[in-house]
Amino acid sequence: MGLVDLHCHSTASDGAHRPAELVELAGEAGVEVLALTDHDTMAGCAELVEAAEGTSVRVIEGLELSARWDGPGVMHILVYGADPEDPALRELLARMAVGRQQRGPRIVERLAERCGIEIPWSEVVAASAGGVTGKAHIGEVLVAHGHATDVEEAFRRYLSWGRPAYVSRPKEPPEACLAIAAAAGGVTVLAHPVMMERRFREHFGAQDPQVGDPRRLAADQLESTISELSRCGLRGIEAYYPGQEAEQTERYLELTRRRGLIATGGSDFHGERVKPGLALGRGYGDGFEVPPELADGLLEKMEEARHARGASGARANSEEDVR
Repeated sequence: MGLVDLHCHSTASDGAHRPAELVELAGEAGVEVLALTDHDTMAGCAELVEAAEGTSVRVIEGLELSARWDGPGVMHILVYGADPEDPALRELLARMAVGRQQRGPRIVERLAERCGIEIPWSEVVAASAGGVTGKAHIGEVLVAHGHATDVEEAFRRYLSWGRPAYVSRPKEPPEACLAIAAAAGGVTVLAHPVMMERRFREHFGAQDPQVGDPRRLAADQLESTISELSRCGLRGIEAYYPGQEAEQTERYLELTRRRGLIATGGSDFHGERVKPGLALGRGYGDGFEVPPELADGLLEKMEEARHARGASGARANSEEDVR
């Protein structure tokens, strides 16, 4: 099998390429299994599936849910194989789309109030290319106006959690996200745990040094968080992610074995405009590569989830007939 990439984004959220273009890029890069995981939307999946017909690329319909939690940073949950027509999932995504639309102008206001930076909202809308406006689009406009060298710097300086222009938006707690995704037939995976671990390190690093080693405390806190999520229905961990240490990858894989979870991996590709130097299927070219067997494990879990949902629906219909 060729390359596997189970995490990428299109213009349906904050990526630079349309879903059909991602299929073309995947074919050129030797990616044989590609999952589209746009932020809080499955709007690009139909185009993805249509574009993949007759090609060598096998595609997986997915999304990346944003969850509300009290820890540092953000929590994202990848969902694979969910039914995009499921009523509860559709309602959740509709609420989240409204939240994103309302948050964008507030971020622009904070940039002006707290950073002395004024950017036109019309340019942010244009950057979204018809999709839901997000922070990456604001980042692109900041770069265009010379306030950052690239979108990642815009996030580090202004837009990320804990930065001056950060604005939260309404989200469901992880327990609700996991339950809704599972009921829709989806397989849930914790996205980029390495990013959560970095935030934990920052948090513990700011504490009294006598409390303990920030690296160890961060690793312990991450494991505790994953353990709690697994009790609520989490099915896997994104163990392979660009830029993380080999020790972290091995630790995440060990966690999946101990907790009975699946391991996945993906580049989190957004396109050169958003994440310069990051390639579909290969990350930053520093040896990142997702083992092909992880795609097989995910597809197997997706099949189990579909059967479980079908059985649940059959039971519900039977109970209704009895009543």
